[in-house]
Amino acid sequence: MFIIKNLVCEVVCMAEEKRIPHIQKYRGVAAFLAVTLSICTWLYTYKFDKWKFCLGLTLNLLAFPLILAGIMGLEGLDSLGLLIIGVTHLWAIIDVLIKPSEFYDEYYYIE
Repeated sequence: MFIIKNLVCEVVCMAEEKRIPHIQKYRGVAAFLAVTLSICTWLYTYKFDKWKFCLGLTLNLLAFPLILAGIMGLEGLDSLGLLIIGVTHLWAIIDVLIKPSEFYDEYYYIE
């Protein structure tokens, strides 16, 4: 019984030592994603920014029919759709720029 208990304890201890380390988050990667892919930068930090991603995705999905309606002949709607997409793109870029770099350094330790 003593041998089995020690063996189980050793297996549990070995499993705890071999935890997969977290991949570091970088502000430069978030900035690159914000400039190139707009709202996809919030997927990089989804743990804290999922509401921003969902709102940005909803706004972009609502903007595309407006752009299509503008192309079909309803004047002004395409401009409104492009304005919505432009504002969400700027929002993503500004959001990355105002976050301190410590946010990305300590991303996995923040509750």
